[in-house]
Amino acid sequence: MPSTLNEEQRHVLDFIRCHMLESKAATADNLLNQLNSRGRAVRLTPADIARILGSLEIVGLIEQNISGSLRIRDA
Repeated sequence: MPSTLNEEQRHVLDFIRCHMLESKAATADNLLNQLNSRGRAVRLTPADIARILGSLEIVGLIEQNISGSLRIRDA
């Protein structure tokens, strides 16, 4: 995992990695629900999730398939 990632990006990658290991679909909706259920002081909005996912896609760390499932890209 690149050291330049912020806390939110690391949480998102951890979430996707765990779902992949459990053969579950990781989607933006269940990501938003899980991150907001952790008792965070600041709740994330769908726009926040889109921004985080977009930043991870731009640097080539994740990809989203046509059904909306997220996965970490192979190195």
